[in-house]
Amino acid sequence: MIKRLFIATAIAASVWVSPAAGARNAATALDGSTCNQWVRIIDVSSNNRVNNWLSVASQGIAGAYVKATEGLDYVNPDQASQIKGANAAGLLTGGYDFAKTSDDPVADAKFFVIHGGALGLLPPALDLEVTRVSTQATIKWALTWLTEVKKLTVRTPILYTGGVYSWSHSATLAQAAELWIAAYPYGYNRIPKGAFCSLPQPHIGAWHGWSLWQYTSVGRLSGITGHVDVDAVSTVWWKTVTGASVAPPVAPGKRPTSYLHLGSNGPAVVVVQNKLRIYGFLSGAADGYYGPITSAAVVRVQKALHLPVTGIWDNVTATKAAQYFIKHTPPKPKPVPKIPATCVRLYLANGSSGACVVVLQKLLHVSADGSFGRATGGAVVRFQTLHHLYADGTVGPLTWKELAA
Repeated sequence: MIKRLFIATAIAASVWVSPAAGARNAATALDGSTCNQWVRIIDVSSNNRVNNWLSVASQGIAGAYVKATEGLDYVNPDQASQIKGANAAGLLTGGYDFAKTSDDPVADAKFFVIHGGALGLLPPALDLEVTRVSTQATIKWALTWLTEVKKLTVRTPILYTGGVYSWSHSATLAQAAELWIAAYPYGYNRIPKGAFCSLPQPHIGAWHGWSLWQYTSVGRLSGITGHVDVDAVSTVWWKTVTGASVAPPVAPGKRPTSYLHLGSNGPAVVVVQNKLRIYGFLSGAADGYYGPITSAAVVRVQKALHLPVTGIWDNVTATKAAQYFIKHTPPKPKPVPKIPATCVRLYLANGSSGACVVVLQKLLHVSADGSFGRATGGAVVRFQTLHHLYADGTVGPLTWKELAA
């Protein structure tokens, strides 16, 4: 990712099988998925100049890892703007820390988390490329960092490294984190058009397979000045981390793309739901479940943007919607009605009616007809479930208190 002047040649020359062998045995991810199923992400630092994130997204790039920190004395000055630009274009992001094994690993992990490295939807990552200590000390350092970040964030980090390094043969390290492997079959030359699916298998040390594979550091994408690292992401890892599915390419030369559909659930759904709510396409909570209500909101977006009406949040819809969101100011949110003290003392359930039911319905963003029926009851159950309340569909003091929060 960075500081390659004295290590890059070793990585580029030593971590894959020969192209001839690769032609017979195309690279396979940990989950057994193959090249026409892998989504692509990029990773960037202050060395990269991204001029147009929308253009990047339109080329089938689904996410971006952004450098956050390096050791205890460096924070990427472009971190905030890179994350903001990527998120505005609909890309999911994560942060990475460039390891300095001369620093205390616990302090390094805390510095990384304090400076926003673990805030993205993609899990935090440790970039382990160089060391000034022994192999065993490097392994211990990495394990301590990974453990501390997991303790601080309740998320399991991923480890970026190369199979050429001595520490890559540590079974203990392989058990502690999934692998993001750096391996460039064509070195620092462009990968020939159409050759990706015959790239040779990267060496992976003690791991049984990789979850992310940085297969080139000289990728070229419209919207980015100069070269950029491009990474293949295994299908199962992507779905597990984000909740999004992967659509195979519809034409030769195209990349698989990330999409959401009825039944999808997870962080990526929440991101979309929040955008749809802000711009008035969706009423209700961002509960992370892509159900009929979310699908109907996506249909409204597609109609407004003159797109094919599918109810599926695919790459075309996501890119066009991002263009719309960037150009338009979201409507002012409707004022949230205050809850009268008389309502807070009431228990409401199926069959209830009156002014307090209207207040409840407005808070739940359902039709405010003053009659507590099936739709209102369903909205109450969803709200209670989302806020870890007993989901009995009855509105009492605890539910009222949570609605007022």
